[in-house]
Amino acid sequence: AKVLPLVVGRMRAEYPEVEIRVFESDVDDELDAALARGELDLSFVVGDWVGQFESRHLFDDPFVLVARPGDYKSGTVRLAELQGAPMVGQHANSCQIMNEMGLRAAGLEPNYVFRTNDNGTVSAMVKAGLGVAVMPLLCVDPDDRGIELHPLRPALPDRHISIAWRKGRTLSPVAERFIEISHEVSRVFVDRPLPWAAPAA
Repeated sequence: AKVLPLVVGRMRAEYPEVEIRVFESDVDDELDAALARGELDLSFVVGDWVGQFESRHLFDDPFVLVARPGDYKSGTVRLAELQGAPMVGQHANSCQIMNEMGLRAAGLEPNYVFRTNDNGTVSAMVKAGLGVAVMPLLCVDPDDRGIELHPLRPALPDRHISIAWRKGRTLSPVAERFIEISHEVSRVFVDRPLPWAAPAA
């Protein structure tokens, strides 16, 4: 919802005659198979894909705690404070699996009371008081006054956002330009100030 529209907008401006088709899936295996069959030219992926694929790292996206304002003191929240707390999560996908592995590795067994793969619904359920959520920063709106974002301690490993294509496949100039634009657009997310960062003096 944040990266792809910026890339598509730039592509439409530079190549108005090129038809762009977008496929969405939460299942990495589907993207893997579609790339391998040549049905997709490129795919945004979590992690750096190897083997039969090449990939270019774009940026890292941290996991944050999403809570209602005032539920926790401003700033960092220790994972131990979430033990037993009702949580809103997603159904199994690469990001949710990373999320849960990180929580469990830190000794926290998440207590999910609701799951949805719609990011907006996750935030809405947090605002409604159903529970808290641990989400990638890119998946939440830091300007939403109905939620408050907190860094976690210990921090979960960031998710690495990359763009991938089939190894050995000669990419068209348009596909190569798509990769370059994706990299250029991603600088916004590399250099973005974190929503809890103190303002510069």
